[in-house]
Amino acid sequence: MLHYEIIHYCDIPPEQKRNLAVALTSLHCRTFSAPSIFVNVTFQHYTSEGWTAGKLGCCQTVFVGGRRVHTNYIHAHIRPRTPHNQAKLNTLTTEIMRLWDEIIVRSKPSRGSRYKPKEPPGRLGESRALHNVFIMQDIAAGAEQGFILPIAGEDGKWIEENMAEFERRAKDGDESMRALAEEVKTGLGSGPVLKSKL
Repeated sequence: MLHYEIIHYCDIPPEQKRNLAVALTSLHCRTFSAPSIFVNVTFQHYTSEGWTAGKLGCCQTVFVGGRRVHTNYIHAHIRPRTPHNQAKLNTLTTEIMRLWDEIIVRSKPSRGSRYKPKEPPGRLGESRALHNVFIMQDIAAGAEQGFILPIAGEDGKWIEENMAEFERRAKDGDESMRALAEEVKTGLGSGPVLKSKL
């Protein structure tokens, strides 16, 4: 139902990627009482030579203030919400920055890094800093795992309407639907059921 797109210049080891993906999923679930199996997180690592996955022959080139820089950023694509959710979105942004700092910056100092804890977060020139976070309410409609997405804020009603199909698919061996059924039992917003094989 949403997509966190993480574009990063700094190297992020697999364990940190997993930790950040789980933390972002849990944060989103708690913030919006959303089912975790519909929270998508992708990582795109770029270098000055090109994208690392497949070396497509193109480079990510970023300019800030007319100056070429290497940055790390997160774009969150979510379903549109009403204006009264602005404070919630601001808190989500702040928490995303905190999670990045905790999981990516502070957990493994990089060689040659100029980061010092007293510096403000997001500083350009710091290779591991998260330079920007943009939350875009740009998913007007869509489908995921064969289900048409509900309107934001109506996930509970949507779950009720589709629960029989979730349970049928879980019974037929669909691990994501089994995880969803378990999560519904513990309460939406509880985050991912980590013992799942997903």
